[in-house]
This record gives sequence, structure tokens and C-alpha cells, in this order.
Amino acid sequence: MPIGRISGMYRTLIKAHPYKAQAVQTGLLLGLGDVISQALIEPKDAPHDYSRTLRFVVIGTAIGPTIQKWYAVLDKVVGKKHNFRTLVKKITLDQLGMAPLMLGAFLTTITLMEGGGYQDIHKRIKDDYFDILINNYKLWPAVQLITFSLPCHYRVLFVQIVALGWNTYLAWRINYYKT
Repeated sequence: MPIGRISGMYRTLIKAHPYKAQAVQTGLLLGLGDVISQALIEPKDAPHDYSRTLRFVVIGTAIGPTIQKWYAVLDKVVGKKHNFRTLVKKITLDQLGMAPLMLGAFLTTITLMEGGGYQDIHKRIKDDYFDILINNYKLWPAVQLITFSLPCHYRVLFVQIVALGWNTYLAWRINYYKT
């Protein structure tokens, strides 16, 4: 199937069902990040953990629409202009507001889905949160500069394509790497 036809189908789907499409797309790409981490980065001494991948898919499916809505809120609050000032405002709000909240929610949710409780959440936040957030700040402001220059319905797709590498890092960081 030609790329132009696939692109047209995607545009139609994303315009007709933006939140459903973002949910599926984000879930699949977050799950794929975990698959890549398990297959290519982590030691090969254990079989693939499908329940772990499913947890990533479920979380991604839940957050996809949230990201889409967040971008719409930023457009409404800050504006849709593509000038430098507007982009800086959006990036600042995104990185100082949404990024820390989403990371905390992600770490809490993944820990709960693994069967952990309050102490486990506290340990994971203590062990992982700030290191991941600092690494977030090394990547995402530059990515968001491009993201906020795109039409709203393409933003989550662009972010999720870049996030494939980020998701792989997250899967490795919270499941294999120990401080």
C-alpha cells in the first residue's frame, strides 16, 4: 500500500476519531518500546514478559487521549501561533507542568499494576523519578519545539514516534537498571 494512501487513511481516522486513534496509537507504541527493551537491550536470560508489555500497552492506551487533550488545552490557553514566544510558553508549561505529573502518574500506575503498594511506589519514585525527569529534560524540550509547530492532530503521532526510543529507555530504566 503506498505511503500516500496510508497517510490519507490516517488523516481520516485521526480527524473522525481523534481520541480513540490516539489511545490505540499510544498504547501500541508504548508497548513496542517495552518489546524493544526486552528483546534488544536487557539480558536475554529470561523469556519475554508479556504481562509487562501488556501493562505498558494499557498505560499508553489510557494516556494517549490525555496527551491529545493537553495539546488542545495549550493551544487554547497559549494560542496557536507558531512564533518563538508561543512555542517557548507551550514548552515551558509542558515541561514544568505536564511532564512531571505524567512521569509520577506513570511510575505510580506501573507499580500498582505490578501489584505494588504505597511503599513500592515510594521506593520507585525515590529511585527513579528524578533521574528519569532529568533525562526527560535532555530530550523533550527540543522535541516539543517541533511538536508545537505541527497541526494539533499530528502532534501525538510525532511525539509517539520519538517516544518509541524514550519508551524503550523507560522500560529498561524501571525494569532492569538499578541505581
